Amino acid sequence: MFASMTIVFREGLEMAIIVSLLLAATKGMPNRTRWILGGTSIGILVSLLLAITALNSEVITTLIEGKMTGGIILALSSILIGYTVIWMKSNGMKASQGIKASVSEIKSSNKPLFSLSLVAFFCVFREGIEVVLFLLGLTSDSEITGLSILTGSLVGSVGAIVCGVAMYFGFIKINLGKVFNFFAVLMSFLAAGMAMNAVSKFTSAGLINPIINPLWNSTALLDHHTNWFGLFVHVIFGYTEKPSLAQLIAYLTTLSILFILTKKQTKKLTQKSTTS
Repeated sequence: MFASMTIVFREGLEMAIIVSLLLAATKGMPNRTRWILGGTSIGILVSLLLAITALNSEVITTLIEGKMTGGIILALSSILIGYTVIWMKSNGMKASQGIKASVSEIKSSNKPLFSLSLVAFFCVFREGIEVVLFLLGLTSDSEITGLSILTGSLVGSVGAIVCGVAMYFGFIKINLGKVFNFFAVLMSFLAAGMAMNAVSKFTSAGLINPIINPLWNSTALLDHHTNWFGLFVHVIFGYTEKPSLAQLIAYLTTLSILFILTKKQTKKLTQKSTTS
């Protein structure tokens, strides 16, 4: 029971951090709960279906264990979050300066919510796959009963949900203009971290040369596998104990691209503000 509870809580906490962040970032927008929680629910459902199928299919098990699968999911999530960051930076300026679009128009726009729905789906699906693999491993232990695995999983899930709700109510105590700017920065790190982890998966699959691996080893200082603060920093900022040079390049490149694009967007909106 303790093993399954720990596994589900840890992976569920990663899902909860991301979903609560997405919900808080879209505070005040109609239908945002439907889009984001819809993507989350579908991700959970697909993970469960894969779990059931994997029990009777070596092909599915091999597929979800593949590094390429994880890398592709992470890369797509990074791109979608990057797009959302640009949108949020633009609309954060509009919310604070009233340029062309009113706050109500910003709130009624569903354009970024579809991409966030996909982000929620991919993130939950990715973590769900890991849960599936871990729990499948537990089922192979003859000393662990199915009831104990189920009970532990339920307790872990409830714990992760409670943490997610608490984080959400902490995130939303910011006004609209600050929300967009604050979360644009936070989600830039999230996108960079996902790009970094995607490179790690592709490196393991032999698709990318790590160049130098590892570049450093900070496991003794902060290990996200055993430290809850480390886990939070890993999810939000992409922290990893033993990054390769290729991972660091991907991380800094993603941050640089988003910084340049958001600066251009801010400059464009500022010019429109002065001429209007």
